[in-house]
Amino acid sequence: MKFGVTSFRTVYTGSQMTKLRNKRWSDKTSTTGDVDVGGGVAVFVKNTVCSTAVKVPEDYRHIKLVCVDLSFLHAECRVICLYRKPGFGTADLTYMYDCVKFLQRMCSTDKLTIVTGDCNLPDIDWSYYSGPNTAIYDAFLNFVNNYGFYEYV
Repeated sequence: MKFGVTSFRTVYTGSQMTKLRNKRWSDKTSTTGDVDVGGGVAVFVKNTVCSTAVKVPEDYRHIKLVCVDLSFLHAECRVICLYRKPGFGTADLTYMYDCVKFLQRMCSTDKLTIVTGDCNLPDIDWSYYSGPNTAIYDAFLNFVNNYGFYEYV
């Protein structure tokens, strides 16, 4: 599978919501181009909120994510929706390192930043912000702890 479109764009504007998404594509192409296999990540924004898709640098286009800046009356925030498939192999570790580098880059803003999604790290103990002693867990938890993030459910 390859993931994503070359740029994030508003793909649907309904009467109440704007949807920004990055969808999955098959590696196999049909006679009409890439085949949409469903899935991916999306952020839905109520039309009363000003939203701007954040351009993702080329180095991070393989990451399954959507990044959007939101503006309210007197506040702004950045929302990052991210997905990492389950796995702990070498390619998964490289992917996590890329995710962390991307998150660090997107967090270098004065805006409140919210990271949401699924990194498939089920063994994190959010009471202590710790997890198994593996490179993937360490990379993610170091980012969370160094940038002052916390879990909110």
